[in-house]
Order: sequence, then C-alpha cells, then structure tokens
Amino acid sequence: MVNSHRKPMFTIHTGFYCLVAILLQICICSQFSVPSSHHFTEDPGAFPVASNGEPFPWQELRLPNVVIPLHYDLFVHPNLTSLDFVASEKIEVLVSNATQFIILHSKDLEITNATLQSEEDSRYMKSGKELKVLSYPAHQQIALLVPEKLMPHLKYYVAIDFQARLSDGFKGFYKSTYRTLGGETRILAVTDFEPTQARMAFPCFDEPLFKANFSIKIRRESGHTALSNMPKVKTIELEGGLLEDHFETTVKMSTYLVAYIVCDFHSVSGITSSGVKVSIYASPDKRNQTHYALQASLKLLDFYEKYFDINYPLPKLDLIAIPDFASGAMENWGLITYRETSLLFDPKTSSASDKLWVTRVIAHEMAHQWFGNLVTMEWWNDIWLNEGFANYMELIAVNATYPELQFDDHFLDVCFEVITKDSLNSSRPISKPAETPTQIQEMFDEVSYNKVVNITCRWKLCFQKKRNNDYKINSLGHWCQFLLLVSLFICSFFRHHTCSIKFKLPLKTYHTTLFFISFFNSFVFLKGACILNMLKDFLGEEKFQKGIIQYLKKFSYRNAKNDDLWNSLSNSCLESDFTSGGVCHSDSKMTNNMLTFLGENAEVKEMMTTWTLQKGIPLLVVKQDGRSLRLQQEHFLQGVFQEDPEWRALQERYLWHIPLTYCTSSSNVIHRHILKSKTDILDLPEKTSWVKFNVDSNGYYIVHYEGHGWDQLITQLNQNHTLLRPKDRIGLIHDVFQLVGAGRLTLDKALDMTHYLKHETSSPALLKGLSYLELFYHMMDRRNISDVSENLKRYLLQYFKPVIDRQSWSDEGSVWDRMLRSALLKLACDLNHAPCIQKAAELFSQWMESSGKLNIPTDVLKIVYSVGAQTTTGWNYLLELYELSMSSAEKYKILYALSTSKHQEKLQKLIELGMEGKVIKTQDLAALLHAIARRPKGQQLAWDFVRENWTHLLKKLVFVYIQCVFFHTDVSVASNQVESNVSQSI
Repeated sequence: MVNSHRKPMFTIHTGFYCLVAILLQICICSQFSVPSSHHFTEDPGAFPVASNGEPFPWQELRLPNVVIPLHYDLFVHPNLTSLDFVASEKIEVLVSNATQFIILHSKDLEITNATLQSEEDSRYMKSGKELKVLSYPAHQQIALLVPEKLMPHLKYYVAIDFQARLSDGFKGFYKSTYRTLGGETRILAVTDFEPTQARMAFPCFDEPLFKANFSIKIRRESGHTALSNMPKVKTIELEGGLLEDHFETTVKMSTYLVAYIVCDFHSVSGITSSGVKVSIYASPDKRNQTHYALQASLKLLDFYEKYFDINYPLPKLDLIAIPDFASGAMENWGLITYRETSLLFDPKTSSASDKLWVTRVIAHEMAHQWFGNLVTMEWWNDIWLNEGFANYMELIAVNATYPELQFDDHFLDVCFEVITKDSLNSSRPISKPAETPTQIQEMFDEVSYNKVVNITCRWKLCFQKKRNNDYKINSLGHWCQFLLLVSLFICSFFRHHTCSIKFKLPLKTYHTTLFFISFFNSFVFLKGACILNMLKDFLGEEKFQKGIIQYLKKFSYRNAKNDDLWNSLSNSCLESDFTSGGVCHSDSKMTNNMLTFLGENAEVKEMMTTWTLQKGIPLLVVKQDGRSLRLQQEHFLQGVFQEDPEWRALQERYLWHIPLTYCTSSSNVIHRHILKSKTDILDLPEKTSWVKFNVDSNGYYIVHYEGHGWDQLITQLNQNHTLLRPKDRIGLIHDVFQLVGAGRLTLDKALDMTHYLKHETSSPALLKGLSYLELFYHMMDRRNISDVSENLKRYLLQYFKPVIDRQSWSDEGSVWDRMLRSALLKLACDLNHAPCIQKAAELFSQWMESSGKLNIPTDVLKIVYSVGAQTTTGWNYLLELYELSMSSAEKYKILYALSTSKHQEKLQKLIELGMEGKVIKTQDLAALLHAIARRPKGQQLAWDFVRENWTHLLKKLVFVYIQCVFFHTDVSVASNQVESNVSQSI
C-alpha cells in the first residue's frame, strides 16, 4: 500500500510535508491508546457477552489457531442501484484441535444463514447442519457454535449467507462515483481490505497468517465489467439479463489481498517478456491517460522478475485507477488499485514531478507482488518491513528502468523528511506491538499515536507572553486551534471516544504539555526504506540482493518475521566471508564492493534491532584533533534541549550500531567503521584539513562537526565545492539546518553554508538550499514581521536572481532541471517578482483567450494558474474548468491555484463545494482546508468553518488526512538570528 509517500494534494517546495496535526513544534501531544479495559472484560476469566446477551466463547483479539482456512468459495452480487450486496461463501477448513466453535471476523454484515458439513457429508451431498451464530462487535468477531465437537485433523465446510450495504467510506466493499464528460454520474463497487477490512465484505479469518486459496464468482449487469485477482474463466448468462463471472482460483494468500470490482471501465493491455498480461483500467473518458502506466508497468515487471530471480506467479496483472480512494494505492495480488493521481498521466497537464510520482507508485506496488504478497509478515507489527522494502525498491527499480528520472536524488529528500519527524520525542519505533483493529489501522493511517510527552515550547508563533505574566494566543494561534480541533475530530473518529486536550503554561518557562495526535506521512514505512538503504550500503549490493532472493524463495507462499530477513541477509555472505554463527566478516581489504569493517564482525540482526526497536535518530558528534577523530553518539532531538531536565534520560536509554562512512580532503577513499559504543576514537592515516562523514548520505544519522569542523567544510565549499560529492553537499545543507533547529548551531552558520550556492551547479543541492531559505521567508511572513520578511524577500530575489533569470517557461531539461525551474519560478511569483508575475499573467491570458486549448508547459502550469486565479474572471474560469477537467493532474493544480485567492468569499465557496462532495471530492476536502488555512487570509476562515461545522466534518472527513507544513527549529532563537543576519546580508 502506498500511504507512506502518498502525493500531497498541494506540493510546497519550501517545507517539509507531513500528515500531522502539529504546527511548528507547538506540541499537540496525545494519549491516543485506549486502555485495555476497553477491549477486554474486567475479569480476565469471564467470557465476553455477545450482542444477544449470551456468553461469547472467545476472549482474545487474535483468532484461535485450532481452525485453519484452506479455501474460500465466494459469491458476490452487488446492486449498484440500491447500493447493497448479497453474498455467500463456503470455507473449507482444517481442524488442528478439537473444538465446539469456530471464530471468524465479521463487521457490519448481516448473516442470514450458516451451516456446517463434514468432509464425508460433502462427499455424499448431505445437507449441512445449522449453526448458531453469536456476534461480538467489540472484537469484530462472530462465533459459529457447532452441534458436535469438531475433531482434529479433519476437514469441514462452513457455508454462510450474508448481505450488507456498500460502505460509504473508503474501506471494505464500497461505492465510488465519477462524472463523465457529458456530466453523468456513474457508480462502481470496489474493495480495499488492508489491513483489517476484508471482514467488512465477507466473514473470514482476517489475519495475515491465515493464508488460503480463493475462488470468486461475481454477478453483474451486462453493462458492467467484473475484475478480481485472477483471470476470468467463464461467464454464465442468467435470467433477467444478469451475468455471472467465474474467476480462476487464486494462489495461497492472505485475506487483505483479495480484491474484486464491478465497473464500466476501459483498458489498455500489453504482454511482458515472460508472457504476463498487464492491463491498465480507467473510466472511459480517461483511457487516453493510461498509456504511460502501461509502458512503465511492463518495464518494471520485467525488471522485478530478473532482480528477484522469481517469475511473477499469476497469469495477469491489472492496475486500475479508482476515483475515490483513501491511500495512494493498494497491492492486491493481480489487481492493484490506485488513486487516479497515482496511475494516470496526461502529457498535456502532468509535470515532471507527476511523472516521477506515478512511476514510483507503480514500482512500489509491483514490489509488493513479491515482498508482501508472495512472502507475507506473520503479524502487523512487522508491516513496516513490507512497506519499507517496497519504498526501498522504488529506488532500485526506478533507477534501473528510468535512470533519466534521477530518483536516487529524490530518495535523499524522502529520508530527510523522515529524519525531521523522527527527531521529535513523540516519534515511535518502526516495529511495535499491534493487537486491536484500531492499533493495526494506526500502522497504515499515517498516524502515530503517541504517549504524553513534555516538550519545551520555545515558539513565539502561537503564544505571546504579556507583561503581567499571562499568556495570550496571537493571530497565528487560530491556526494552532484549527489543527488542535482537526486532531480532536480524527482522534474521536478513529478511537470512537473523546480525546482530551489540555494546556499547561508555567509562567517562568515556555513548557507545554498537550495531548496530541501526530499524523506522520507514512513515517514508519519511509524510515524502513531509509534503514534498508543503509543496510544495503553496509552489506554491499551483491550480498543484499542475494539475501533478498534467498528470503523470498525460502518463504514463498508463507509468512515470515523480521528475524527471518535478517538471517537471510546474514547468510547471504560469500563463503570467504563466513565465520561461525552466520556472521559476515571481512578484513581490511575491499574487493568487488565487499564491505570492510576494520576487522569487526557484523551481525545483521544485532545491528538492525537497534534501528527497529528504538525510536529516533542518532547524532554523530565529530571532533578532529590532528590525526585523531573523537566520536560520540547521541539521541538527536528537536524540541528537547540540553538544559532541559529530561535531556539526560532521553540520552541514556539509546544506543545504535551505526555503520559509519567518511572521506577526507586528502583522499577520495571511503573509510568505514561501525560505532557500537557511546564514544570512540579513530586515527586518520594522514593529516587532513577536513573530514566528511556519511558519504552520499546513505546513513541514517545526523553529523555535527565540533570545533572548527563546520568552518573548514564551509571554506572548502566556497573555494571549490566540487571536491565534495553532490549528495554530500546536499547532506551538509540538511544537517546544518537540522542542527540549528536543535539548538546545536546558530543560524548564521547555516546561512554561511548557503553562500556557496551561487556557484552550485547541482539542481538537487540548489533546491535543498532554496527550500530552507524560502521556508524562513514564509515563517517571517506568517508572523507578520514585515521588516524582516521584506528584507529576506529582497535577499532571496537578489541572491537567486541570476539563476531565476536563466529559467525558461518551458519543459526542457532533465527532471531535476525542470523541478528546479518550477521551484524558482514559483518562489519568484510568490515574492511578487514583477517579471515573473507579468509572464505568468500573459500566459494565463493567452490560455483563456484560446478557451483552454493553448498548451502551457506542464512544469509552470500551477504557477500560471495561481497568478491567473488572483482575478475574479480568472478564478471563475478555473473553477469551471476544474469541474469539467478529465485530468486528475490538472484538477490538483487548479484546486491549488483556487485556494491561493485572497478573497474570503471565494475560499468560502471552495469549502462549501468540498463539503457537498460533488465538484470537489470528499477525499480532497482535508487537503483543501489545509491549503486555505496555511495562508494568512484563510486561517480565520478555516478555523471558523471547522468550529461551526464540527458535526458534519466528523461524518465527512472519514479516512481523509490533514496535511500541514512544519519546520523544526527554535524560533525564539532563530527569529532573532533571521532578523540580524538577513539585515546584515542585505
């Protein structure tokens, strides 16, 4: 599933993106876990009470393992007019221990009949015995009480008839709608089951360990098409013009991977080199946007078969663009579902970043066909590995198949965003227990439910201290309140109980204790990708790939745990690198990309445990003393400072095994060392003026150079920045600003680092430096510190004027050239740079005069729309186009532009359309509210709207997530530094 990196509705190049109800480190902290008493009876020995008042025979949240499903024969008949479905199933089960009941999962299903047959009864066509059905909704379980005890080692057949409404949300078996070019609204029925929603569509053993085969039949009208995991075997004509499609039996798989859809979509198809049929489905009017996805899918499927050394195990693979979809995509085996923006590509309106996004998501979901589907985690606490690996394989697959997209540079930004979130004390380990359906859902909903924490609140953005030692909320405080309220509504929805929120503001300090819910942008999954990339660099590409192949082949069609992967990677060493106990060892020489560890043993499991079971990120402190390097590792934290009382406790508990890499001014050789202790000393072979750790930013850690370390690196950048690798320059920019945020460096040091950018030729490095500078501008602008923001505005325009003036309003150049162009021109227009505004207005006017037929370069389309939306005529024209457009990429750009209006009545109209859900879909409402609220003119409007429409929002904003931009830095320090340093620079 792509949650982890779902494309933001509105891309802001000047900040970090997060699904998080938190503003600028004003810590909205949350105790979001429901006490265990909410899930269990007070008396552990007592049976729960079923919905009919009788004792329910099972207490646990996990299903018993005495009855094992082998095969489901599932029939489904959805009615797209009445929006309900009737269904039946026959489950073949194997009993391992004697029992008098069968426990299954079921949620919101009306069971009309249940019977049981023994294998002998089935053989002789005897009718089944009626079963009594008990329901325990708190655990989403039903109990089938059998008249006679089921005997071990025997097979039985459970038949169940049931019915339900199609879900109104985005989970289970639900309805989706789309509008045709002619304005007609059409309905389709689609499934989305991960992690625990298969039980909303059919009673089942809804846990990943219970793999089974599925034979699916779907009844439909003649105007519709039915799709499922496997190819269609036959279609039977029934009375009344109905058709019944029968699909091949699936391979052995978990329930969350089952999928079926009834729609009227069209497709394009192709065949891979190994004979697999790949089809891309979309609504009829969008079929012309499916061709790039087909090309990419064929290419990527061929790549994965070679990389994993395992053929794709199914005869076909369908990819389908769903109009209403909660996440970015879902890896159902053989039938992958996507949000339209994640699959469709329109050459006329899709930009370079859109193309990169579509390619990434396709690569991600295809990786799951092996890693996740073929081999599945035993339980959801290891889901990070499934998703983390798929995110990591985006890097490998896209680089191999589309090197021109230069995705490895983008992957750096992915990990930098993760570091920003992971540096909060409210972060959590990527592997943690998950038992209840809600806890499991938390692993996917880009949500980290955190315990109460005390965080020093040093921001002057939301709270101002008055002379009488009271506190007031300033103008930006409404934005804080808005996010608090959004947090509360999502909290109450997902937990079905009230979350309390409280403030404690002692008079002498700026400490805040709040209950909060943090919406991380699939932080866990993305962190998993980053540490896997570090592990690959640690082991070497050859060993890493061999270990993955060994893992997949050993556990095919089975379930596995984290440790199984670590063991496979440990045992992937070449014979010459083996020592006893499955440990990779290498000497001080490095050949064929084999890793040198300076004579140390490298146990993969031991090392990786320090990264998966601990939250946070390490800080490597380096101090050079002649030819000696003194190393120290700390727990890197934003918002908790060295003088704070909790600092020491937060340091003592953490220790990582860090695979270090470094280079020096004297040599291009990459040196390696594993830091397993709090401190260590390294001796350099020769004298050097500077040392740079974390070569190519492959490691998941921050580096701080004490003494003259930073000054020496800054001097080198100003003298000849090309002596440092491009990724190393990006890493330095990232680390220096992170250290400013943590209070370890002053802002002037970071600004000194950016001075060399006037000579920078690497677009990714320029973008990284630009993003931090622009972020400071917006921070000052929102604080309404006009003198500082104006100074910074002039500084940015003067500083980047040469590179801005070099930009053409075109789609020429490499992917990163194009993304740099978009960022620079957007910045220039945001800063009201006259030439930029004039050119964008000119293009918009010409485009309107052509009735929208003029092709504006896609990389500047959003900029042109945003400038055009500032006039009433332009805004109204864009809104009309939004409703008519068949391009999801264009709609997203238009909606962003509409939200930039400075007229509140226009913003109010957008919100009303979002609440209505017809023109602006419900799935986009939260993103729209965020886009409006993040602008000074829209903050109060958004806050008032949320407050006044609280009840309606609770119903509307289901499975839709709030996006916000935040930057971690100590504003009480940084704002003063911005004022002084910018003024001096100007």
